Amino acid sequence: MRSVFFQNPLEYQIQTDNEEWNQGDSIQGRLRVRNISAE
Repeated sequence: MRSVFFQNPLEYQIQTDNEEWNQGDSIQGRLRVRNISAE
């Protein structure tokens, strides 16, 4: 699963192998935070 969330000036991107999980489950993946500001 891959999801992207924008909250200026940051872009959050999460990537996991699983497509679904239950609340409280531990998951593994990658979280990427990028500054998309022009400054």
